[in-house]
Amino acid sequence: MRIRCMTYSDVGAVADIGKEVFANDKLFNWLYPYKNQFPNDSHRWQMLRLRRRLLERGSHGFVCETETGDNDWDETEGPVIVGYIFFIVKGNGEETQKWQIDSFMNKMERYLLEWEAYYEQRFLQRAMDRRAHEMYANTKQVRVYQALNEYWYIGVLGVNPRYQRRGIGAKLVNQGLQMAEDGELPVVLDATAAGKGLYTKLGFKTVQLVMDLFGLMRDIDHVFEFQNSKMSGKCAGGKVLKDGFHSIEGDMKDFAYCQDQKSGVIYVHGNGTNFANMDVDCDGQQSPRPDDRCGASKDTQSETSFRTLARKYSKTAGNNITDLNANYIPFVVFGNTGSRSGYTTFDPKKHGIQPLSVMAVVCGDKLIYGVWGDSNGDDGPPLVGEASIALATACYGSSNINGNQGHDVNDVLYIAFPGSVANTVNVRADWAAKSYDDFERSIESLGNELIQRLS
Repeated sequence: MRIRCMTYSDVGAVADIGKEVFANDKLFNWLYPYKNQFPNDSHRWQMLRLRRRLLERGSHGFVCETETGDNDWDETEGPVIVGYIFFIVKGNGEETQKWQIDSFMNKMERYLLEWEAYYEQRFLQRAMDRRAHEMYANTKQVRVYQALNEYWYIGVLGVNPRYQRRGIGAKLVNQGLQMAEDGELPVVLDATAAGKGLYTKLGFKTVQLVMDLFGLMRDIDHVFEFQNSKMSGKCAGGKVLKDGFHSIEGDMKDFAYCQDQKSGVIYVHGNGTNFANMDVDCDGQQSPRPDDRCGASKDTQSETSFRTLARKYSKTAGNNITDLNANYIPFVVFGNTGSRSGYTTFDPKKHGIQPLSVMAVVCGDKLIYGVWGDSNGDDGPPLVGEASIALATACYGSSNINGNQGHDVNDVLYIAFPGSVANTVNVRADWAAKSYDDFERSIESLGNELIQRLS
């Protein structure tokens, strides 16, 4: 992989990456709630925004693309752009001015683009929520870093989901860090919850919680610290509750349910840095469906383990469902039940975990909230590491997930919290939600409270 400067001819490929990267991003979906209804409007606006970024004074765009020698190199296809980033230098000092070289033609094109953007936003654009844009723009007036005389700002970072977890994001960020280091300037950014993990790992520190208009910002540093603290060995800092499970059929059967000594939470862990993978579950209520990705599943069952309880809770909350719908409800398959001879079982309820209680899932640089919605049966080997298609999609994107395709790398951390569910999911969760965002939003405050146990 190599990093190079972005050009106008890259805008189309970069826009396509952005579409995939931000498909399930809460901030993006809040700003553009009608993007699926008006996809052409959304695409046209994003192309315009990229052109404006390229022409902005002090803006520097970079792309990461494949090159000869890469495992993904295709001689017939040539270089493929797999990630991008924008850095904008701010200030009027001597150091910043050398990065703010401008030209008359750039100024003229910016002027024309501003008129094009005005017309687009005023008369043509139907994918965006103008009120949301105004609210978000107002938060930009209160950034603490604006008091700095000179600084570099990371405008946007995106990596094709099929190439994530390969260090591409870090490589792109380091490109800008090197430029800033040469001039001894600070680097700042605005991170959503989804991206915060990467920046924390690269050494960035949270200096201000700017907004929580729709539950986007989560103080999750300690969740990643908890994850890192477990990488020294199986069940580090706690105890093994039950060992002898597979993450993938045919592996060493060395995955275990662990309990952390300090917080009491229960999680799945393998040896060393291994946690678990994420198989896809499509069990439960089968309609409605937003798409046919669950149709690829070869082992879908018509009900989940807690169907009766889900119906009870939904009735209490004022709506009725027959079972959890894996297409919309982010749930985790946790625990192993069965009576077959030689089958390894584990019952989370014996350790204080309540059915349908909120769980936290760390996948890549994201923290996702779901519920304990199903258990593994004895119709196969004792497996760990499975989640509903709604949760898997939130982690890895719709293009990478279907009923027969999950995430095979053992880097997913599943965390369950002991304790009562009274006055929590039984009355506050939106069990009849028709989108992942709606359901996760209904349990987000519960999740935010629970992860404080890890600090």
